[in-house]
Order: sequence, then structure tokens, then C-alpha cells
Amino acid sequence: FGNAKPQISNIRTHKAAAGFDRIAVDCDLMYPGDSDIQVSMLGVSSGVRNVQVSGRARIVLTPTISELPFVGGVQFFFLTKPEIDFDFDGAAKLATKLPAIKTKIKEDLLEDMSKEVIFPNRITLPPVLDC
Repeated sequence: FGNAKPQISNIRTHKAAAGFDRIAVDCDLMYPGDSDIQVSMLGVSSGVRNVQVSGRARIVLTPTISELPFVGGVQFFFLTKPEIDFDFDGAAKLATKLPAIKTKIKEDLLEDMSKEVIFPNRITLPPVLDC
């Protein structure tokens, strides 16, 4: 995914809610990708570059525990559909002449993301216990 690091801003934490043992943090997440993903089929190279994703995200640390690593797991999801952009490369540059192709690809990507990482769906990561 390149060397660019995600940028996090506008951080907001939530007060603990009764009955919930978690820490919830909302933030604006922007990944200014400098990636270069290439595929070659039958000698024809094609790909995408500069994949960018930005949107309002939530990180939930749950459950909280009294010993290292202090949380039992991490959940991540976007609160709303993020903005996605990318540039075509190689033979795929032909798609730049037909904006409907890029629009359709973005719509399909967002549909797939909504099944995995857009609220109410989320990615759950277990803790790493190599402390």
C-alpha cells in the first residue's frame, strides 16, 4: 500500500455509557495512498495508483481489562461511507476517457466495503499479547 501513513484528525472520545465496558474514539481518517498496484495478463499491464480513502471512523477498544494490553480487542469501522479516489495506470487508463467506468468501480467498492467495514459492520482485531 505504499509508504504513506494514514492521517488522523478531529479526534473525539465518548463518555463511558452504563453497561458498556469500552473506550470509543471517533476520528477523521485520511489515507493519502501512494500505492501502485499492477496486474499483467497476456502481456498487457494494467493497474491503479494513488488509492485514497477518507472518512469519519470509529475505533472501539473493548472490553477494558486491568492488565496488559488493557483491552481485549479492537474494533474499527467507518461511521458513514468514506470517499474513495484512485488513478488508473497502464491499459486501464482507457477508462479515464469514460468517467462512468470509474464511477461504477467506486460504487462497487463502496458496496463491498459496506458489507465489511461501514457501520453497522466492523473489523474486529484480537489483542496482540507479545507485550
